[in-house]
Amino acid sequence: MFKLPIITILIIANQPIGIWESMKTAENKPIAKSSEYLVSAAKSDLEKAKKDWFPSLSLGLTMTRTDSLEGYEPGPLDVNFFGVGENFGNASMTLTYPLYSFGMKKSQINLQEMNYFLAKLDKETTLQQSRLAIANSWLNLWLANKNLLLAEDKLNNSSKVLEDAQARYSVQLISELELIQFESEFLSSKENMSQASSLYESALTLFISMTGIQADIELAELPQLDKNLLVEFITDEKNERINVKRARLNLEISRKTKELLFNRPNLILRTTANHPENEQGFESGDTLRSDIALNWEFMKPSKTAELKSSDEKIKAAEFVYAQSVIDENALIESSIETIGMYQSRIENAEYTLELMRRISMSITEGLAVGTSSYLEWSNAENNYLAAAVNLATIKTNFLKEIFNLGAGNIDSLLKLNQNN
Repeated sequence: MFKLPIITILIIANQPIGIWESMKTAENKPIAKSSEYLVSAAKSDLEKAKKDWFPSLSLGLTMTRTDSLEGYEPGPLDVNFFGVGENFGNASMTLTYPLYSFGMKKSQINLQEMNYFLAKLDKETTLQQSRLAIANSWLNLWLANKNLLLAEDKLNNSSKVLEDAQARYSVQLISELELIQFESEFLSSKENMSQASSLYESALTLFISMTGIQADIELAELPQLDKNLLVEFITDEKNERINVKRARLNLEISRKTKELLFNRPNLILRTTANHPENEQGFESGDTLRSDIALNWEFMKPSKTAELKSSDEKIKAAEFVYAQSVIDENALIESSIETIGMYQSRIENAEYTLELMRRISMSITEGLAVGTSSYLEWSNAENNYLAAAVNLATIKTNFLKEIFNLGAGNIDSLLKLNQNN
């Protein structure tokens, strides 16, 4: 079984693993290595298309034996069924030099160049999909880790409040019912902690499986993406999505393929050196023959159908490209709206979290002096936890949206953020 290489650079450096560092591991995946070989194969095909038009040299060797049965009478022990024989050999060497292809050479090479670009685009697409999957895995792990930390804080708070409640119950400052309520809240916090831990372990297992990183993993903070930079990045015409690049490239390939269907002559110079020889020596002497050949398949009944099929494929590719441009423009507009919407949601969630934190602290302090009830404290704790989870969820969902909207340019997007 093929295994991803263990990533050790991050461990040696003792640095938290950020989303960008984790995405680099996509280059080590088997599917990425497979794409590299396909690109190399396409490059070799391009070189072949060019070298097919180079001069070529071929060698031919023939050996012939001719036997005659006339006037031959075999004896009783003679096993030779043939008469007197003669051996004849011929050696030839031919130089073929393409002189002019009337545009066929250029068309074939251009088509292979398009296929080479398509192979590189396929590699980019494969790498993009792996990076996007790893980015989502990192974000899921970050969110699971954040929820685990919040659940741990809630459990610690519940434990402290329960200890205080037990102390007050021992001196009969609270009733047994109130003590049971605090115990129930503590048990609920333990259960919440257990669930958060299980979700974290599941997310961690998936992250390790996708990246090959095997160590005690400490995650860096979420990348902070500036709204203005994001809008500038998404609206930049140079940051074209992969589906638009692919549609345009497929359209070019369709057009180049049609060019190969036109009936065009092919002019070739061929020179052959011939050396015949038999048992008595040279039969007729060495010869050198040169000729210029013009090949032109000027009439082929099936060519009309091939050209019609090619035209239909070009029209189909034109519509696909046009649709990809429409989708791209719509996506840009949607992206700007999404960025604004999430920025507003994040600001509201941050404000709500701060408000819930203050309320929780005030009510928790009131428990010690008897001004706050169990119900008030429980609601405040749950509200604070819900607000913290909500903020973390909105932030991670925002980044997932941005990575999907910037599909095909994720590395450029993160580099843009790092450079600013």
